[in-house]
Amino acid sequence: MKPWYLDDASNRQMKVLKFFNPCYTQRISKGEASRLITCIFMVPGNQELWMKYVFVTGDTTQDSPDLQPFDLAHLRTVVVPDGWKPHGSKIKKKSGFERELVLEMAADILKDGVPFDDPVPTIEYPSKGFCFTGKFKFGSRSQCQDAVTRMGGCAHDNVTLETNYLIVGGDLSPAWAHESYGTKIEKALVYKLDGRPIALLAEEDWAATVKNASC
Repeated sequence: MKPWYLDDASNRQMKVLKFFNPCYTQRISKGEASRLITCIFMVPGNQELWMKYVFVTGDTTQDSPDLQPFDLAHLRTVVVPDGWKPHGSKIKKKSGFERELVLEMAADILKDGVPFDDPVPTIEYPSKGFCFTGKFKFGSRSQCQDAVTRMGGCAHDNVTLETNYLIVGGDLSPAWAHESYGTKIEKALVYKLDGRPIALLAEEDWAATVKNASC
C-alpha cells in the first residue's frame, strides 16, 4: 500500500498551485505539491499575496480545486486590515502579528503533505544540528542521536534556530499535524518558509549516510 503522501494533491494544494500558475493542470502527489508550494512561499511577497486572496475571497475550503473569482491587479493593491485573520487561526494579536499570520497560513496548507527536501541535500555532520521526530526503524531516539554525535554532529531534542536537519522517522499519519511529533515538523516548516537553512529528511535518507560511513 503506497504512503498517503503519494496520493493526489488536495484541493487546497491545487488552488495554491493554480493561483501562482493559472495554466497548472498536472496531476501531482501531496508530497510533491508541498515541495512546490514551499518553494513558492519562499519567494518574497508570495505569502502576503496569498493572504490577500484569502482575505478578499474568504476561500479557505477543501470543497473544490477551483479558485474563487479575483482580479490580480486589484489584489496587489489590497490592504489587509490590522488584526484580520482567517477562521481557525491561532495567532494572537502581538508584535509581529502579520508575519506570524502569513507563516501560519502557509504552514497550514503544507500540512496536506510533508515537503521532504528533493533532491536530498548532502548531509554533513561536523558542527551541524540534527533533530529527530517520529518512530524510527533505525532504533530508539537515543540511538539515532548517538549515531549523529559519533559522526561529529550535534543532537537537538527540539527544533531550534541551530537545527540544520529534521529527520522524520517511520510512516507518517495523514493527520501528522495533530500528532505529538507534528509540532516539530510544523516548526521546521515555519523556519524554512522564513528562509532559514533547515532540511526535512525522511529516515531512510539519513540512515543511508550512517550506513555508508560505517562500511
